[in-house]
Amino acid sequence: MVAIPMAFVVLGEEEFGVFAMISTLITFVILSELGVGPGLTNVLTKHIANGDDDAAGTAFATAFFLTTALAALGCLMLVLTVMCLPIEALFGQRFAPFAEPMRHGVALGTGIVFLKMITSLGDRARAAYQETFLTNLYGAGGNLLAGATLILGIRHLPQVWFLILAINGTLALAAALNLLHLWWQRPHLRPRFTKIDRTLAKFLIRDGLAFCATMSLAPIAKDLGLRVILGHLGGPAAVAVFDILERLLVFVFGFIVMFTFPLWPALSDAAARRDLAWIETARKRLYTLALGGGLLFTLGLSTLGPWAIDLWLQGELTLTRSLLALFSLYVAVHIWHHVHHIFLAGLDSIRLVSIIVLLELPFFLLAGYTGFALHGFPGLFIALAGIGLFSSILYPHVASRHLRTLEASATPQSLSRSGAIITAT
Repeated sequence: MVAIPMAFVVLGEEEFGVFAMISTLITFVILSELGVGPGLTNVLTKHIANGDDDAAGTAFATAFFLTTALAALGCLMLVLTVMCLPIEALFGQRFAPFAEPMRHGVALGTGIVFLKMITSLGDRARAAYQETFLTNLYGAGGNLLAGATLILGIRHLPQVWFLILAINGTLALAAALNLLHLWWQRPHLRPRFTKIDRTLAKFLIRDGLAFCATMSLAPIAKDLGLRVILGHLGGPAAVAVFDILERLLVFVFGFIVMFTFPLWPALSDAAARRDLAWIETARKRLYTLALGGGLLFTLGLSTLGPWAIDLWLQGELTLTRSLLALFSLYVAVHIWHHVHHIFLAGLDSIRLVSIIVLLELPFFLLAGYTGFALHGFPGLFIALAGIGLFSSILYPHVASRHLRTLEASATPQSLSRSGAIITAT
């Protein structure tokens, strides 16, 4: 929040837009892991509940080597695409003057993201062990290091590559330290080739595809798709404005995820034990969090947003109160979707969620294109929020139906089999 405005001022609107496009592009390579990480969390949760360290070690080793292979393939494909195709064909004619820094930035960023993809398995394992607080601690340290690096260096190295290294590199370093700490605490999770389980690898890919679609593919495709649309219709300046607004969204989600992400493995455990009362209580609290968070963000940004952003960006960007109110509506819909994704993922319904998300994706991008082409940023956020309202109505019905299914299966006989089911899984 302190360092990014400095970079915005030093680089200027267009070069910051170039950085924003590169950041989204290198993040897109995360799709190549096919959701192995989230799938690992669910598998580990069950083995931890049974106290089976050997099975946990096998699961982590399989996920580690599988992710390494998939990440290497995805990174190579991205680098070859950017190096071989004209930049203006990929991102729009206005990006043509920045072709060289974009190629260098993508090469650097892809290497960093490759490291981040592998080391993020430590974050997934922490979640299974109910130790997300440690992941948050390392992440906070990485963010502080990134901010300090930018504040001290951006005026001396006003380059896009430095911004990528300072932000993405420090976060990758934090994830690597978290993974090394995890291996020091739990030596049985240190990966060895002899522990690879091919059957489990197939399961992680199959189940992980649903996680990938929901947690990675759709969000990244939406973000990259909108930036490409804005790049073609409005150029780097429009991408820069959108990036600033997206950083506000990420800032809000930092608080939301702080409460929701640790709930994921806890819900998985409660579902296995058929603890319906606890699940229903968790659901009500998620709704309170979503509604309360969305309302507070909308009121705060609509009233204080123009003044705060003007102060934050040192007068370099002016946004109207009405635009921020429409953006807040889009964020509120986003939060409502997120809490349902977490809730249903914990109840092993991620495949159904992935179907909804993928069906929504083309309509989302079409609405974004039409809205921005007709009415600029106000039209963009009205169109996106309107598309999101359909899923907002659908998700509570899906959650209620799944809870009724769990209740119907919670017979004494099924409860006696639950331990055997977990062990088999």
